[in-house]
Amino acid sequence: MRVTSGFIVALVALSSTVSPVKDVDNSERRTSIINGNEAEIGDYPWFASIVTRFSLLGFGVICGGSLISSQYVLTAAHCGDRTGEDIYIGAYKYRSTEGGAQLRKCKQWYADPDFQFEGTAEKPQTPFQFDYALCKLDSPVTIAGPLSTLVLNTNNEYPPPGTDTISIGFGVVNIGGNIPADILQEVTIPTISNEDEVCIEENGDRPANTCTCGPSFVRLNNGDGTFKDVHIGVTSFGTFGCSGTAVNARTSFGIDWVKSIVCEDPAGQDADFCQTAEPTSSPTSTPSSFQASSPTCTDDPGFEANGKKCERFLDRKRNKKCKKIIDRTLVADSCPSLCKRSCLTCKNKSGKIKLKNGKRYNCKKIKKKKKCKKKTKAGPLANEFCPAACKIEGC
Repeated sequence: MRVTSGFIVALVALSSTVSPVKDVDNSERRTSIINGNEAEIGDYPWFASIVTRFSLLGFGVICGGSLISSQYVLTAAHCGDRTGEDIYIGAYKYRSTEGGAQLRKCKQWYADPDFQFEGTAEKPQTPFQFDYALCKLDSPVTIAGPLSTLVLNTNNEYPPPGTDTISIGFGVVNIGGNIPADILQEVTIPTISNEDEVCIEENGDRPANTCTCGPSFVRLNNGDGTFKDVHIGVTSFGTFGCSGTAVNARTSFGIDWVKSIVCEDPAGQDADFCQTAEPTSSPTSTPSSFQASSPTCTDDPGFEANGKKCERFLDRKRNKKCKKIIDRTLVADSCPSLCKRSCLTCKNKSGKIKLKNGKRYNCKKIKKKKKCKKKTKAGPLANEFCPAACKIEGC
């Protein structure tokens, strides 16, 4: 007997919903991606866009997935059986092979036998238990010289809360809209919890209160211009009545079932995780130990955006800009001293800090006027710029 499938809860700036699942009434659901940015050609060669045809509405994206072997795509079981439908591997443009995408069909659909559409008696508010599915393609896919490679995470404790993850997919880009994005969208989302769902809304973002079926992953820089994308979850559902969260079915909880299908099929045995008992390329340590090999709080001297270095670029709207991806790298990774709380020092910022109301004060005045907990124009609270003056914990 398997334990209840694990979930990763993430704050969402991107939300998606599935279009109608076969034999299930989901008529009010639609795919949506809010606050995302356009991806670049070749950024995600393993991403799979599953496209279906509705009798009245024409074509529509039903789900997102991930190519985990040359002939298997991992997605969500709640998408419904997609046998015979189009799948665009390396999708960059909506329903197109532009940008090098390859078109295949879903030859055979497998859903986790423990999948439950509704919540359990123990967890009635947690639907979609064991929300894993596989689509076997009608022919293999070969990706030449990919910018990024995908590995499946097997560590139930990874990633810890607060880790920045990336989610990608197609969908409407405005709340209430009904036209899918023409270009693949990406967004960076911090995880909130490793346990049950948590309702959190941050900085006034207004995501759609629904769910997605695409991948969530942690992007690791190999240091040679390429990346390792660690697949940590299939986005399963959102907190309907609780804006701002998306819940992912943990990859690590579904890996044994995935192996039982893919690794027993000669067509799937080229997958890395079929070669050894444990995927050697999957992370076995926490992000902190991974980052320990390099200075975690040193800004990249080569970073430049709009002609500006880290400090000038992040002078305004810092929280939003830190989550952007520029030149295929998360800004928070390029400018950690300004983006990551763990890099906060006890040194006050020189000069004046502009508060959200437009007024400017130096750190001494901010303390005197009791403005330490006021928001700045850049996004963070004033005490992050004046940790010594505001006497934050540890200073």
